[in-house]
Amino acid sequence: MGQEIGREMSLQFKRLVMVSGVMLLAPLMMTQNFAANTDVSSAGPEWMKMDVVKKSPRSDISHELNWSYSYVNGSDIHRGPTSYGSLGESHMDFSYVAGIPIHRNWQLRAGLAYERYDFGSLSGSLLPNTLGAAALVLGVDVNLSEKWIMRVETRPGVYGDFKNIAEGQVNVPVIIGGTYLVSADLQFFLGAQINPHFGTGIYHWDDSPVMPGAGLRWHFADQWTLMLMLPDPEVRCDVLDNLQLYVGARIRGGSYRMGGNFGKASGRGELSNANLSYREIRAAVGARYNLMPGVTLEIEGGSAVTRQFYYSGADMQFHTDPAGYGQIQLKAQF
Repeated sequence: MGQEIGREMSLQFKRLVMVSGVMLLAPLMMTQNFAANTDVSSAGPEWMKMDVVKKSPRSDISHELNWSYSYVNGSDIHRGPTSYGSLGESHMDFSYVAGIPIHRNWQLRAGLAYERYDFGSLSGSLLPNTLGAAALVLGVDVNLSEKWIMRVETRPGVYGDFKNIAEGQVNVPVIIGGTYLVSADLQFFLGAQINPHFGTGIYHWDDSPVMPGAGLRWHFADQWTLMLMLPDPEVRCDVLDNLQLYVGARIRGGSYRMGGNFGKASGRGELSNANLSYREIRAAVGARYNLMPGVTLEIEGGSAVTRQFYYSGADMQFHTDPAGYGQIQLKAQF
């Protein structure tokens, strides 16, 4: 009985962490990328600051480029008491988005996004070698007023194991976010993620199509800023005009659909076309360096505290032991 209670408490804690991670995704995406249409305050390095809406947004086309690569050392992966060997990981993420002004307070967003996880081969073939997403980026930014910014964005694309691409792997998630600008030092965020095909995991990984969220950004001292926004909460310190150090957490992953032949080789036909949710929680410390105006290099490292795989249809879950990781990221806005 005690073991069952312990397992249930552990499950509830994991659900709470996952819910918090997805809840704040929309505001984070919006505020990270709105810089193309905004001015920044005069306190601290411009390339690190929260944006303040212009009275007259720029009229030319803007560009956002993001590339990152990370590697996680191998660590033991379990399903209950059974070990399935060591699981390493390579992760690559790339996106390009153009901002196209169509009105004084409106801007279209259009681009491409590609993400891929490579895990290698494990005994039993119960987990995929790769997970990934290839999608279009379609959205709109709106200056509702001097204080409010809104973004609506969708990423129609393929989300799966990239082995046998099928109609069931096509998904159209939607993100809606709003930012309230109290001042140059304080902003609040509201948003929601909508995923009717795969779900958002509000209760048990994939059983709710809508996930609401909220967060804030607070520049509470001359060199210090709190970004209370998952999936990337952090505390930042501006040590130089072009150098920032930070400590925080990272939540990575997503929901994917397996191919029609997946699982048959291992005699687990129920895994064919199954929904697989992957979640990774990292503890991070890193540095951001301004290479030139609009171009930022980030170097980060820490621990992948846990990595979890969950097949909703088969009610099958795997998790890993902690492992060290390193990441390099390049961002450009022009």
